[in-house]
Amino acid sequence: MDNQKRQLINIKDNLLVSACPGAGKTKLLIGMLEDNLYRNEGFRWHIVLTHTNAAADEISSRIDNLSIEIDRVWCGTIHSFLLEWVVKKYAGAISRLKDGFSLLSEYKQRKIIQSIESDKKLGVRIRYNCDEQGNAFVEPYCHSLDDKHKELLVIQEYNTFKKNNRLIDFDDIIKLGVEFLENNQNICEHLSKLIGNIYLDESQDTSLIQLKALSYITRYNRASVFIVGDNDQAIYQDLGVSIKDKDIIKSVLQLSELKHEALSGCYRSSELLVKYYKKYSSSRNDVTSLREFEGKPPIIKDISQDELPQRVFNLINQYQTKYNSVSGIAIIGPDKYYLMALINALYDLSENFVYDFQSTNPLYCARNTVFYELISLVLLDVNVINYQRRSSLARKVVDSVPELSHLTPLQLKRDLKEFQSVKNNFILWLRELYDFLEMKYQKSIKLETDYKICNAAASVAKIRAGMGAISKMINKDKNVVSVSTIHGSKGEEYDYVISIGYHDQVVPHQSSFEKGNEYARDIANRLMYVAFSRAKDYMNIFIDDRRKVSPFFIREPD
Repeated sequence: MDNQKRQLINIKDNLLVSACPGAGKTKLLIGMLEDNLYRNEGFRWHIVLTHTNAAADEISSRIDNLSIEIDRVWCGTIHSFLLEWVVKKYAGAISRLKDGFSLLSEYKQRKIIQSIESDKKLGVRIRYNCDEQGNAFVEPYCHSLDDKHKELLVIQEYNTFKKNNRLIDFDDIIKLGVEFLENNQNICEHLSKLIGNIYLDESQDTSLIQLKALSYITRYNRASVFIVGDNDQAIYQDLGVSIKDKDIIKSVLQLSELKHEALSGCYRSSELLVKYYKKYSSSRNDVTSLREFEGKPPIIKDISQDELPQRVFNLINQYQTKYNSVSGIAIIGPDKYYLMALINALYDLSENFVYDFQSTNPLYCARNTVFYELISLVLLDVNVINYQRRSSLARKVVDSVPELSHLTPLQLKRDLKEFQSVKNNFILWLRELYDFLEMKYQKSIKLETDYKICNAAASVAKIRAGMGAISKMINKDKNVVSVSTIHGSKGEEYDYVISIGYHDQVVPHQSSFEKGNEYARDIANRLMYVAFSRAKDYMNIFIDDRRKVSPFFIREPD
């Protein structure tokens, strides 16, 4: 850790750190947490919050490897925090939840919305969303609804369905949490005494209502707040998340003071790669490569879609030949369907490599179910490296399934060693795992419900990878190529990035142009800033020569 980060760790006031890509902000956050744990021997909790489950998993794995007691550390998304610390805990005092509730998966939510579309004969595919203040709205995927009455109808029908079936979705978690805390000051004071430190990662992706939820704890100025982010990487504006500076964050969290520091040194990317992606910076902040290796500028090539799979495969094969591994390579693009088509074409060429993406890795289907932890626990290799990770997973399973609460994490790990399956198809393998759990332990509503959610999502995803490939993904085998959308790649870094799909009406999405050309340019620049700042040493950008390139793509790296 460099001297600048050591100096920041010594600041124990409320602190906001703006950090460029590759500056080591996660390392700084973990360093601040570790230092605070050494200094604070009291009972108060350390709450680490980030934007995505993937980021929470990465931070959790680093926390698990700290050589210090972490019993009073909680890590997850803001949604997970409110669900566990407020909504579930005080459900009996929330009128809508007092008779019990179930959490809607994203898959189930889409199915309900599709049913409303069909029943009401809307004649258009729509999506349900909430703005930054938590207000519900619906919008079409491709064009504007011409009847506002239809929009209100969808919201009313959807909310009625949830109420009648005692369901809540992820937006409800935030709204119900905020409403409860607003009306129960004694609970807010209790939480402010219980929580000593809050660490907020990716602050640029945090919505106003999420900050408002945290403000019921921070307004008493008992908890120390540490925040890291980078407004140049704010890529959720199309989903209603606004850009927030220090003054806005301080005001919403109701902090008495908030210091602001910046990290502009990039340890990740070589000089010429930094020089290229800086052209997309919205803030025009100076980013400096701290690498001694000047590197090479990105290689930008026009290519036909038919030739793309073979070209990409050749590059992966060359990398594997040189390094005897492909774990340092990634394919990144804005459009998941374009990426899925490429993966299918790559598998048709050869199955020498495994491609880790949401259409091939079942863990994406198991998100927010206990089977996420169970699948990982069963398939993770038993070794010293995975010891802390497996123990953490087992602890989460035991804590989340009431019928397993009598088990210790060690007992659960031993029991799961008995599970054996020769099925190569994931859905059949999952069924055998569920049957094993049902025979081994008493019947569990939690396990049954989560199994149905996971099985339904996996059936829709039509996962192509077999269990051998899936095991390699979970264990991050050297023959696994990472594949990600731009949003999914945030926080990641790779030696070599292959980037595709920067087409007109895709980067940015066509709906962005409805708000003006400057807004569209800002969205596009932020997306490409994130995508092109993932590479350490090399980057190839392929443009489909049969499609119009994004008007905001900069073709010349020099």
